[in-house]
Amino acid sequence: MRTILSRPFTYLFLLSLIFLTIIWYKLQEASSSSSPPSSTIQQTEPESTTIIHSKTLGVASKIYVLNLARRTDRREEMEKLARAMDLEFTYFNGTDLKEEKVKVSMERVLERVRWWRSGHRVNKTAPNKDPENVEFTWADDVGSDDYLGEVLKGAELWTEESLPDTLSDILPTSAPALPLEPVLDLYDENGKVWGTNPLRLPQLACWNSHYRILRTIADGPDTTAIVFEDDIDMEWDLSTRLRTMWPALTNVNWDIIMLGHCHSKEWFHPALEGSPFLHKSKHVLCTHAYAVSRTGARKMIRYLRSEAFAYSRTIDHAFQHLQSRGRINSYSVQPPVVVQTYDMGSDIIPGRTNKDRVQWLEDSALERIQTGREMV
Repeated sequence: MRTILSRPFTYLFLLSLIFLTIIWYKLQEASSSSSPPSSTIQQTEPESTTIIHSKTLGVASKIYVLNLARRTDRREEMEKLARAMDLEFTYFNGTDLKEEKVKVSMERVLERVRWWRSGHRVNKTAPNKDPENVEFTWADDVGSDDYLGEVLKGAELWTEESLPDTLSDILPTSAPALPLEPVLDLYDENGKVWGTNPLRLPQLACWNSHYRILRTIADGPDTTAIVFEDDIDMEWDLSTRLRTMWPALTNVNWDIIMLGHCHSKEWFHPALEGSPFLHKSKHVLCTHAYAVSRTGARKMIRYLRSEAFAYSRTIDHAFQHLQSRGRINSYSVQPPVVVQTYDMGSDIIPGRTNKDRVQWLEDSALERIQTGREMV
């Protein structure tokens, strides 16, 4: 008797059926592994549709760029960055010593600082008794974050040429004619003696630039603003990084966030809960990138215009002084997400070049632009 397997046609049919069945199961497995379950789709779709591109990095109302009006070369480089990252920069003219009126104004400030820091008031080892009983004091309104208004106070009057009578009233009665430059940060509020480096006009101009931009933010409409100097590079995905970090700041009542810094120890304090990249500031220098709240700017202005403190050191040392003593609430992004490039020299430190650069980025926006990868 002949069995079914002896029939060639039937045998081939069965083999084909088994083969097709195996192929069908394999395709089902591949399809199920590559397609997420419906519950996952429901969770991820709303998140992707709510992320809207922001021309101000998603965490600020405005991005200021400090730039000397004559440094069109730097502005052009910043514009390349803005176009590549689809950002909107508001350029703020820095204090330029090449303008004669500005130079005269800063020289007046230098003389005022000399009066505060000269040898008859503070020597290099300990404070002497002041002949006019002048002691370090903050302005009477420090600590407030109220609206500042248009009335000029303290060191703001030092550069105001339209108020000669008022200015003469606040000038010292005896400014010694010493052949010495004022000494940088010689004596601070706690009586601590600092360095002996001379304070130079470019450093005063830099202080004045940052002061004026903080004053603008303090009385402006923006609750948060970002300040960049004009020689920076940044992480290509900076907006995404900042959006991810910012919720962790909700309950800490911050004044300033250092997006970039140098010579710092920002790993010292533990990371802020909710973000492994945000730390309470420890020792931040450099002011090339920071976010500041409007109330934080108001607080800082009141400290910076206090006559015993105004222009007494470089502006980054002033920020560090206020932060380290708990006078402002400062946090730092670690590692920095914005760095200085020094590609076009320095208007503050002559001779500085990109060979002095010590910080680098994970995914440099400028490198993408230079290599034509900005659309990747």
